[in-house]
Amino acid sequence: RLAADTEKTKGDATGQLFKATREMQEMQMSFNLQYLMLQNKISQENRQFSMVSNIMKNKHDTAKNSINNIR
Repeated sequence: RLAADTEKTKGDATGQLFKATREMQEMQMSFNLQYLMLQNKISQENRQFSMVSNIMKNKHDTAKNSINNIR
């Protein structure tokens, strides 16, 4: 009986370890997904900023060239 109780305790500990490991893996996957979503959002914002910056530079250069052509 003592041997059976010891085996059961080992089995419970192993089961708990596997459960904790699985929960940690699921949490890591969740964090990885959140990080990937954040990277995508930052990348999208960077593209939008670059686009607006390029448009503003183009407008500025056009206005500057127009003024220089008048002189």
